[in-house]
Amino acid sequence: MRKLNLGAGEEILKDFDNHDIDPREGINLIFDFNKPKFPIKDNTYDYIFCNHSLMYIKDFSNLFNELYRISNNNAIIEILCPHVSSNLGMSIFMHHLFSIISFDEVEGVGGSEFGHGRFKLVKKMILFREKRSSKIMIAISKPINYIFNINGFMQILADRFVSRIIPFYSIYWKIKVIK
Repeated sequence: MRKLNLGAGEEILKDFDNHDIDPREGINLIFDFNKPKFPIKDNTYDYIFCNHSLMYIKDFSNLFNELYRISNNNAIIEILCPHVSSNLGMSIFMHHLFSIISFDEVEGVGGSEFGHGRFKLVKKMILFREKRSSKIMIAISKPINYIFNINGFMQILADRFVSRIIPFYSIYWKIKVIK
């Protein structure tokens, strides 16, 4: 199984091809993912992980075309992005902000802002905190994450209303490539 950590930053993952725009130890793929074509062969990866890197994307159609092109059939793409209420999304002026519905239109035949590939949205979650948080925040987060991800109504409730009072940290998507 070939795996890609797209936009690795400081988080170098074992048994992955780790990508970033800047060369550093552990990065074995160096390129700008805002350029039209990734220097990666077609049908290379079975799993792609994007951890807080898509907030730098300028053209989502190109990104999803490239993700589709470099993925094998049934490949899984997991994406974590800062929630619109998170201070992470507001920390740098070029960040995109995301909500629970940001990638809802990724499914089906392409031709949308998500490129020309076919994808299936397998799972999405709104997350109060992630694994990087302190132990106490992780303990507090578990029931909050559970409650607000019971169903789509609870996710929308958290996304549109609760997040105005208590900010959420990120959004998670699991997407399957269909070729």
